[in-house]
Amino acid sequence: MKNKQRKNKSVSALQRENWQLCREIVDLRDGHVCQIPGCGGKTGLQLDHVISRQCKTTFFETDILGWLCAAHHTHKSFRKNQWVDLTVRDICVKRIGENRWDGLLFHSRQNCGDFGKVWYQEQETIRLKELRGEMMEKVAVRKSSEY
Repeated sequence: MKNKQRKNKSVSALQRENWQLCREIVDLRDGHVCQIPGCGGKTGLQLDHVISRQCKTTFFETDILGWLCAAHHTHKSFRKNQWVDLTVRDICVKRIGENRWDGLLFHSRQNCGDFGKVWYQEQETIRLKELRGEMMEKVAVRKSSEY
């Protein structure tokens, strides 16, 4: 039983680390602001999954994550296929392209029985750290071109 408890703690610790990496990547990409045009909210932001977070195969896909203020996140979550939900989807599709969007939708429908396994989370940590490094380089280039 101790081995199983230790393993679960390792998985949950890795999941928390991966989620924090996702937050950092989205911050680097978009800044810490609600993505709904005209909102500009910067406090009480929540990281939103454009594709349901119940789809574990795409849970840590930063391409489908974005900041929403609490009001817009609540509206999106409880009023599916209405303007906030559709706006967020359109922003995502514009950012990543139709082909990538279609691929993520297809991928999200697949079962991810490995999500709760240490090795899977470790692979995600490696991937997300590499992506954060790439994003940090892009931000540095963008900032240097502003001067």
